[in-house]
Amino acid sequence: MATLLLAGDRIKVRVLCKCRDQVSTNVLHWRTRVIAAGPVTTADVAARLDGLIAAPLRAILSVDATYVAVGVSRYWPLPPTVEDTDITGTGLGAAGNGEALPTQICGIVTKLTANAGRKWRGRIYMPFPGEASNGLNGLPEVAYVAGLAAVGTVMTGFFNLLVGAAIYEFDPVLQASGTPDAINWTVLAGRTVRTVWATQRSRGSYGSSP
Repeated sequence: MATLLLAGDRIKVRVLCKCRDQVSTNVLHWRTRVIAAGPVTTADVAARLDGLIAAPLRAILSVDATYVAVGVSRYWPLPPTVEDTDITGTGLGAAGNGEALPTQICGIVTKLTANAGRKWRGRIYMPFPGEASNGLNGLPEVAYVAGLAAVGTVMTGFFNLLVGAAIYEFDPVLQASGTPDAINWTVLAGRTVRTVWATQRSRGSYGSSP
């Protein structure tokens, strides 16, 4: 059952993608503000974010990668709630992007806050770029960087949600690692799109089942 959201609630959003036998999960966070009261749920937010994220993310995925779903749960106040998912935008990456580069390679977006220290920075590793997105110099093509900026803006930006007479607004936040509490989080101040490839831990398929 979907969870009703109130002012000040913080939500966790999981963005799921896959490529062959590999799965990618990006975890994002937002804070709820209520402009006009009314019943708004985590399922409503999942539908809204699926509509915002699916198209620009699929535009930079390789042709053999799939955007799967957005999942939304409330993580503050405790206890955390069951996740609601939306799969409306599920689909493959753009045909012109080619097949996936080695699956540990990804684009990178850095989350920025007004606070100093590594604790108050974050990263989004954008999964499964295609061969056509890699330039002859070994760096991301200009078109890929532009697409990465577009989806990065959505994943680190403000959005609103209208459900009937209810108007809710959601501020992007960085949740510091550890157990969620009332202190260790802050609103994002922006993002930086990197123009180099990043790598996650090895994503080789050795030993996996066909």
